Amino acid sequence: MCEDLIFKLVGHELEDIAILDIKPWVMHAEVAEKFLSFENQVFLAGDAAHRFPPAGGFGMNTGIQDAQNLAWKLAAVVNGIAPTTLLSTYETERRPIAIFNTALSVQNFRAAMEVPAALGLDPTVANSGAQISIDSTFPTNYF
Repeated sequence: MCEDLIFKLVGHELEDIAILDIKPWVMHAEVAEKFLSFENQVFLAGDAAHRFPPAGGFGMNTGIQDAQNLAWKLAAVVNGIAPTTLLSTYETERRPIAIFNTALSVQNFRAAMEVPAALGLDPTVANSGAQISIDSTFPTNYF
């Protein structure tokens, strides 16, 4: 089946194909309900807080921004420059951005799935390896 799919995508048989294993990939779009817990002692950042499809580079960029936002706040609290209440702003600032970036990433993914048709390829063949799984708690009005 995989060799047939590759043949349909490439347009001719390839002699040097050896399929050793097959693992389906399912696109995920999820944002944690909370980014901090246990009286501001446990923080989620990066992939622990949100998962995006690989469409647009939002995952790593959002994770780095999470870390930067949290790092300076933790440093300010630890060094006595700011009260511990500053830490609660991490979730209120970062979660809406993660939700927005997740929606944008899903939109980019869906647009990318239209490319095969624009190239004259059968989209059902080109997109057969991609499935979409969106967490039911994610706000669907973003899609």
